Amino acid sequence: MRIVTQIWISFIILLCGYAATVVINDTLSRKGEAFLTHAQADVLPAMIAAQEASTAFKQVFQGYQDAVVFGDASSLERTAPLLRQLDRDLDRIAASTSLGAVWSTTAAGCRTAVAGFAHDAEPAYRALAHGDPDAAVQAQAARLQKRYDGISASLDKLTAGLKEALAGSMTERTLTGTRERLISELVLTVVILAAFGIIITITMGWSKRLAVLIDASHRMSAGDYDSAIVVSGRDEVGLLADGFSQMRESIRKRNRELQEFNGRLESEVSERTGELEAKNQDLLTQMAERQRIEHSLRLLEVAVGQIEEGVVITAPEVAVPRSPDYANAGFRSLFALPPGDALPGGLATLFAGRVLPPELEDACALARAGQSRTIETALLLADQRECVIEWHVAPIRDGAGRITNLVSIMRDLTERKAQDAQRQQGAKLESIGQLAAGVAHEINTPIQFIGDNLRFLGDAFGDLLRVMAAERSVIEACRAAASHPELVDAVDQVARSADLEYLRGEIPKGVGQALEGVNRVAEIVRAMKEFSHPDEQEKAPADIAKAITTTLIVARNEYKYVADVVTDFDPDLPLVPCLVGEFNQVILNLVVNAAHAIADAVGYSNGRGTITISARRSGGSVEVRVGDTGTGIPVAARAHIFAPFFTTKPVGKGTGQGLYHAHAVVTKKHGGTITFETQIGKGTTFIIGLPMA
Repeated sequence: MRIVTQIWISFIILLCGYAATVVINDTLSRKGEAFLTHAQADVLPAMIAAQEASTAFKQVFQGYQDAVVFGDASSLERTAPLLRQLDRDLDRIAASTSLGAVWSTTAAGCRTAVAGFAHDAEPAYRALAHGDPDAAVQAQAARLQKRYDGISASLDKLTAGLKEALAGSMTERTLTGTRERLISELVLTVVILAAFGIIITITMGWSKRLAVLIDASHRMSAGDYDSAIVVSGRDEVGLLADGFSQMRESIRKRNRELQEFNGRLESEVSERTGELEAKNQDLLTQMAERQRIEHSLRLLEVAVGQIEEGVVITAPEVAVPRSPDYANAGFRSLFALPPGDALPGGLATLFAGRVLPPELEDACALARAGQSRTIETALLLADQRECVIEWHVAPIRDGAGRITNLVSIMRDLTERKAQDAQRQQGAKLESIGQLAAGVAHEINTPIQFIGDNLRFLGDAFGDLLRVMAAERSVIEACRAAASHPELVDAVDQVARSADLEYLRGEIPKGVGQALEGVNRVAEIVRAMKEFSHPDEQEKAPADIAKAITTTLIVARNEYKYVADVVTDFDPDLPLVPCLVGEFNQVILNLVVNAAHAIADAVGYSNGRGTITISARRSGGSVEVRVGDTGTGIPVAARAHIFAPFFTTKPVGKGTGQGLYHAHAVVTKKHGGTITFETQIGKGTTFIIGLPMA
């Protein structure tokens, strides 16, 4: 074969090899670029979208928890944009056809799960934000927590899978480049060896240039693309050398571009990963802070819930019919509210007429203006109880200084005021007792003088009557003997003018009535002295029947015009240890109440009722009953009959302290009991039990 032919064959072979190398190199380069484009255009955005979806879902759940912790349903509204962004991210991943069916299906499943979770969680957490303690809602919240954990794990798994897909694309691109080099090297080696064999047969002159090309190919196959290929001549070998140089430069350029792109990609991935890690760390820090705040709020709620004072937080407009934002156990105890009563009608429903008292409305108005106010007032509650309450109202401001709520702290002063009134009453009774003892002492002496003189006058008048009888006998004898008729007539005239017969019959009656009045005064004085007992400090054995009799004497003016008193005392009644003065006051209060009840029953009919008082032994105690035939106690008042300041009497006639004082004396000072039986229109009987030991 001619050399020219061989040269042409060699040239054709070399040209075909070069063309094959270029084609293979271009094909493999396109494939590598396709992998790289796929990683940039599909996998990387999908991975970023999955990471953002996972973070958005955690923020949505954190918003739900914030709504429950702070009782602020507006936090739920802020989750809507996050849910829409989350849905768009998952929809973009699910709609991608280049990621593969596994990741599209996983993204679609996560999207469906998130939509279902948001649909179920929003009403449940809204109910919890409004303080709904329903057990079903609590159970649903627990299930939603488990669903949240599962969905969050699925989103994390999707993100990790897309990260692996991105890494696989980058690995595939690297392997493609390696295969490109290997195939290029193989083709070049085959072509060069074939051309080398032909060229050796053509001319040994080409051996040096071919050796250069072979050496260059060896360096390139070893990865050295920096060394230049220097071959002289413009023949086919020179053209081949130029082709080698161009191929070397192309490969060098592609390698540089690929390295720069890999560097940018690694930097961008590292930067975005750092940003996500920083956001996750911030989120963990916020969650830890919220947990600390939640713990502090729980401790504060427990502390406020255990204090005796009532605490309630309301809207600034207290008169608006709206449930309080918070009410502790002390508030519910003060107003006798059941645990489930949320007061939908507002604070006004606590008071009579369902209207806020004016003084409380004024205090709330000052609080709305930014001033704290403390008032102490007697309030009539909706259940007709009258309470004395110290009410402190203060504004609550937000971070911007705006008044968002009012806090009210209230203390029930009813018991303390009643005790103060009781102490004042005791002081008055002690003063009255001392005064009565002094008056009794002062009156007793002149009463004794009067009584002694009246008895003396009675005895002396009896003696005078005997003397006058003797004188009448002498006068009759003189008249019979007609002796001294003038003197006898004068005596008769004096006797007729003095109405001696009338005086003889009426003077003893007058003296007796005067003595009876003196004895009555003395009895009242003794009763006043025995009733008060101002100096008693400890219980002492006392005659209950005598104490009741003494009290009836003192109270006679209260009942004598409307009622008769019937007593029935056990003659064998033992002495009972008690504070006689306090017990007398109890009986006095009950007798006065009975007289008033009978007066209301008989009205202006001039009728009379009956007050019945009995004392009997009953087991280990003495039972005292004080009954009347009055109007009876109304049904609505029976539950509050012993409450301080509670009275069914008109204003100015009753203080509401009598039965409260009686109950306190019997139960607290004597360890006894006091109850009552009543029938409307028939009367009431109070039953006192005093222990005998």
